[in-house]
Amino acid sequence: MKTASERMAVIHDPKRPHIEEIISAVFDGFIELHGDRFYGEDHAICAGIATFGGSR
Repeated sequence: MKTASERMAVIHDPKRPHIEEIISAVFDGFIELHGDRFYGEDHAICAGIATFGGSR
């Protein structure tokens, strides 16, 4: 089992894939949704609509 500092090093590794890379590899036509029109945007959340395997 890894220590807490070893796990944090994995999380912050600059070579680790970003969510945008994962989304583009899995989905087609991703349209990101922004904000909730009440409190604004939460930059820790990435949500949207896309096609997967040709379906919506």
